[in-house]
Amino acid sequence: MRERGCWGSEEIDEVAPAHQVILPHPPAGRRAGTLRHRFVGTMAPEDRAGRGTIVFLLGRELTRSEDFTFISEVVSEKPCLSMANCAHEDSGHDEATLHHDAISGVTLAYPGLAAVKSLETWFKANSDANLRADAEKALHSARESQSGLVANHAAGISVPRLH
Repeated sequence: MRERGCWGSEEIDEVAPAHQVILPHPPAGRRAGTLRHRFVGTMAPEDRAGRGTIVFLLGRELTRSEDFTFISEVVSEKPCLSMANCAHEDSGHDEATLHHDAISGVTLAYPGLAAVKSLETWFKANSDANLRADAEKALHSARESQSGLVANHAAGISVPRLH
């Protein structure tokens, strides 16, 4: 049985079991654009895991100025206030839910934290002077984030000097 791939025109010959999804690789150059489109256009802000995963995937290959612009946009987003509705804080914290606040905070900030981790990794592994200003601008945006977790993590990143 032939099925359409998730990227549109590709076809896959294999049928996945119900618990497994087969994602063929998109044509060269389309992956980043497709993932960014999902992040910006089709994913609900409350899908913290999905959005964070997209940031993680795109953040593994920061090779263009546009990649750092995307990272800047992610860390500049308004903080998500609850898993049910990013625009509204959960009402009524009882003792049973208070111990989950730290975990919930990380979950809510996951896309921004993934972006900051990508920047940290980039600074440790790269000395590309052509992208350095873009990377530093993205880090500055992260340090100015409205999310305290994102800003605090970004503040701890040291930027090595170019040789």
